[in-house]
Amino acid sequence: MLFALLSKITHYYDNGLYAFSSNTQSALELIPIDQNQSKSLLLIACRRYYTELSRSYPIENRSEVKKLVKLEYQGQKVFYKIAKVDNGKTQVNIWVFSAQLPQAFLTLPESLLFSTLLTNNDILKVNGQHSPLFVAKHNEVVSSQLAGALITNPQSFAMAIGLPGNAKVNELTPEARVSALLTSLKALSIADLSLFFTLPPVKPTSHTIKTALLPSVVLFVMYMFGSSAYLLVYKAYLQSQIEQQTDGINTALDISANMEAQLARYTVTRKFMSKQKDVAAVWLVMVELFPEAEFSRFQLEQGRFVLAGQVERATTLLEQLNAHPFVKEARFDNPTRNSRGKEYFVISFTVKSLKSSGDEMQGESDA
Repeated sequence: MLFALLSKITHYYDNGLYAFSSNTQSALELIPIDQNQSKSLLLIACRRYYTELSRSYPIENRSEVKKLVKLEYQGQKVFYKIAKVDNGKTQVNIWVFSAQLPQAFLTLPESLLFSTLLTNNDILKVNGQHSPLFVAKHNEVVSSQLAGALITNPQSFAMAIGLPGNAKVNELTPEARVSALLTSLKALSIADLSLFFTLPPVKPTSHTIKTALLPSVVLFVMYMFGSSAYLLVYKAYLQSQIEQQTDGINTALDISANMEAQLARYTVTRKFMSKQKDVAAVWLVMVELFPEAEFSRFQLEQGRFVLAGQVERATTLLEQLNAHPFVKEARFDNPTRNSRGKEYFVISFTVKSLKSSGDEMQGESDA
């Protein structure tokens, strides 16, 4: 309904006035109409009939900027939009319309409408009856240019306005261009529309005031209705998405709780293990001693391993222990005693951790 109403009150100007009409295939097209017998409430201007500028003023006061723009373009049909205020500068988009354009309550540049279809730093190539139109939006500023001798493709247009040469390029076909104008019109905010509102240069009467206010009221009501409908639909959509994702959210919460429990268990285990002494290397020591002696006792006492047994020469066994890379501080705990050709001994020692011994061996190998 909103789309149909916009098509009835909106005209397009390109060397003549055009109305929006549906053809036999239910597609929108522009048909010429008599300019003298038609009054335009809302007029879309072809790019050939206005100058589009981006100006930077070295002041932040918006009121002062507005005064400067009006003074600079005094006597011309000019509209402007303050795009950005930053670091003591104000960036302004300015549109200066040709005097050829017929009077209308709202006169909009087509490049501004097409820019609503873009994300920042993208380029839109609009194909139509004449030369293609290139449109871009950079830092909230609209830039556009018709193809010509210097601007021949999206890359040369990007270079001219300071965009990267590999900027994303979208394209509108001539068939889609007409409907895109009205679609873009619906995307403009009330604040943006108010920038382009002008009263006709006639003496104010009750009739002219009513005529001037009518399109504004109609547009305001339409946008309020459209915004409310959109919010209601979007709210319903969000509720349906939340309901659909409830199971997934619960699963994610269960996984998160399980991970926290596993992490707490891992932390406790790691803390416990950090306090334990690494004595696994003792088995690498013992595997070499078993063939050399008979052992009657093997135990760990206060961090030292105690070996008791008999061997032909206890001092040789002690030397073998001290020469082992994983053994340190090997010594006799009791004097040895001889019996039947054997020496009885009690030897204690400590072992190095596997990791530290491995690092030492690697260092010696590198040296």
